[in-house]
Amino acid sequence: MKTQHMFILSLLLVMLTVTAAHAVSLSYTYTDKDYLGGASWGSMTAYVEDANTLGIRYTAAPTSVIGAGSTATGFAFTFSGALPIAIYNPSRGAFGDDQDALKWVVFEKKLSTLPPPQNGDEFNPVIDNKYVFEFAATEGDGRSINSTGVKAGQSDIFYMDFNSSAVDFLAFSLADLKSFVELTAVRLMGLPSDINGGSLFLAGKLEDSTPAPVPEPGTILLLGIGIAGLGLYRMKRG
Repeated sequence: MKTQHMFILSLLLVMLTVTAAHAVSLSYTYTDKDYLGGASWGSMTAYVEDANTLGIRYTAAPTSVIGAGSTATGFAFTFSGALPIAIYNPSRGAFGDDQDALKWVVFEKKLSTLPPPQNGDEFNPVIDNKYVFEFAATEGDGRSINSTGVKAGQSDIFYMDFNSSAVDFLAFSLADLKSFVELTAVRLMGLPSDINGGSLFLAGKLEDSTPAPVPEPGTILLLGIGIAGLGLYRMKRG
């Protein structure tokens, strides 16, 4: 009986791993033709975490591309039909490349205080003929977007919760998610003074290629447990 239970548990873990890997996600890149020769400063994956939660994973370009001083200190978003009601961070150690010390919070100032994106001239058409960021996140201090953040070569993850009566992300197709996440942006600080005075605010360019892989904690471990369980079951039966 115990062997049968182990087999069922292992099979469920494998199924959960495979299912999670196919979650709907979008990928954005942050470039400006006026700086770095148009190379990307970093990339973002926005993905469905559960029915009411979007996950955000930002990966900064390496120091060989953007220099050691570059830091992503804030993110801004425009959504269609609903706004997040909370931000929360992964538990410590949940992801191997997550910066556990970074705690993302809602940016509390009026969003009109966010600067216009320096790469705004590269977007056509512009949403509503202008850039309107309805929601923003910053690291550690909700009154500032000049705080510690994601440094060159690092990745970090946070989650945005939405009202359960407003959305059901599990029912979203890729097209639905593209329509819902209308605009993203990143705030870069600590740059050389000859780069826009030392900071950039860049809108994200949606990549139309295959959706980026969704980050999943312990995926390899779960798969290993499932395979081991199946093997043990077969050994017992033999």
